[in-house]
Amino acid sequence: MAPVVSWIIVALVAAAATMLVASVAGGRSGGLRQFLADLRAGLRRDRSRPRGGMLGDVRRDLAEAADVERSSVDELFTFGPQEGSAYVHPQELSQTLGRATTRAVRGVTSLSRR
Repeated sequence: MAPVVSWIIVALVAAAATMLVASVAGGRSGGLRQFLADLRAGLRRDRSRPRGGMLGDVRRDLAEAADVERSSVDELFTFGPQEGSAYVHPQELSQTLGRATTRAVRGVTSLSRR
């Protein structure tokens, strides 16, 4: 468990360093102090937003779609019927394997003749 946690910490430190360098290179003056202020502002909960968070709208849309779409499993299977058999027959496998074997043998023999 310790190696996993240590690599996570290394990744977080590297990500923070990358964000700091990008902040300074972006022409913004303020350095580390401004970076930490921006980080705190980003982590602070916005009271004006609904409690659902960033994905609240998506969750609401999915819930509405689930309420509207009432279908059965039978409708799902009749939507796209398959043509032919859904199973692989042993003859198909043996024919494909035979063709691949003959091609491989031909390729090896042609290379050995060179």
